[in-house]
Amino acid sequence: MMLHFGNERGRGVCLNNKGNVYKQMDNHFAEALDAYNLAIQNGKCVLNLFSLRPV
Repeated sequence: MMLHFGNERGRGVCLNNKGNVYKQMDNHFAEALDAYNLAIQNGKCVLNLFSLRPV
C-alpha cells in the first residue's frame, strides 16, 4: 500500500518492522537481514530525494 501511494518513508518503516518480525521468529535470520537491507536502501533513496528538493 505504501508503494501504491508513493510513501517511501512509510515503506521503510514497514520493511524495518518486517525485519523485526523475522528476527523474532526462529531460523528466519536471512529474511530479517534482507528486510533490514531493503529498509536501508529505501532510507538512502529517501535521503537522496530530499537532498534534490529545491528549498
